[in-house]
Amino acid sequence: MTFLTGENGYLASLLHNYTRHIDYVAIFGCPSSTRDIDSNPKKLASTLDTIVLAKNLIKNKIIFASSIGSDYPGLSGSQGYYNRYKNVAEHYITNMYNDYLIYKIPRVYGPNKIKGIFKTLKDGTYVGSLETKIDYINENDFVTWFVENIDSHNKIIEYNKDFRTIKVKDLKNLIHTDELHLL
Repeated sequence: MTFLTGENGYLASLLHNYTRHIDYVAIFGCPSSTRDIDSNPKKLASTLDTIVLAKNLIKNKIIFASSIGSDYPGLSGSQGYYNRYKNVAEHYITNMYNDYLIYKIPRVYGPNKIKGIFKTLKDGTYVGSLETKIDYINENDFVTWFVENIDSHNKIIEYNKDFRTIKVKDLKNLIHTDELHLL
């Protein structure tokens, strides 16, 4: 049995074709929008509830989409809520599950990304310096990394390859010229 939460979300939708015949529970459903988290930090609790429920109902492997930011749960604001949540979820899973795989995922960008900074740059609501540099991996690298590690057990895996870097103004130009495939 495969159970994938967040299938309508960005990352899980990228993995849909690779998760059909694998026996596990994959938790990819989590608000990643800082606006969503700021408006109601309790939204994070529903994913923790799913992790706990999965433990009681399913005895298979759990795969959890964490964040490289989970090592820094002391950040303020939305990022702090998000990182603390991911950190707590990692600790729960590693202490309560017999078979787990935790992916510490960096920013993933590509032409299918429609939320977050992509949305704010597209609709003109971005607040911040256009000179800021953003580190990311592209969609194809994310899928390859996921598939390469899917058979691992009882591991927390960080993406350890080189990140790509782009200035926000260059990302904005790619969005407005429909050239996101270049990511």
